[in-house]
Amino acid sequence: MAVSAMKKVVEKHPDAGLIIVGDGPMKKRLAFSVQQLSLDGNVRLENWNNDLASYYKTADLFLNISNYEGYGMAPVEALSTGLPVLMTDVGVAGDIIKDHKNGLVIPVNDKTALENAICGFIEDEQLRQSITAGAKETRVEGDEATYLSEYKKCWDGYFSSN
Repeated sequence: MAVSAMKKVVEKHPDAGLIIVGDGPMKKRLAFSVQQLSLDGNVRLENWNNDLASYYKTADLFLNISNYEGYGMAPVEALSTGLPVLMTDVGVAGDIIKDHKNGLVIPVNDKTALENAICGFIEDEQLRQSITAGAKETRVEGDEATYLSEYKKCWDGYFSSN
């Protein structure tokens, strides 16, 4: 859905870009879609790597457009760096990702809503600044007593004991 939505986004914003990081059975199909939609210059498919921090630091918006999701670590990780999140209404949407506060939440499987949300984020500077500021306020910093910092402590404890 993200690749096909980018066709509409790129029509309005030719410099817009999408980076998809990961490997798996969908990668060849995604590459084919990118080529068929003539998005080679706007959509990059990167191999999976464990260090996503460089992607978070250079991105303007993180997309998580699952049809269903358990908790959803990826949006939490992105938000913990201060990166706003655009996601479908699954997993942590509403609990951690607050629509128009630190991210945008759209209905599941709604390509038009995705296109409109991405374009709105690009076009509306006040919205972009507000959501980005909200994401930066939500990120984990020091001993800040937020849900994310408590979650991070739990997560760090789990990995340090295993």
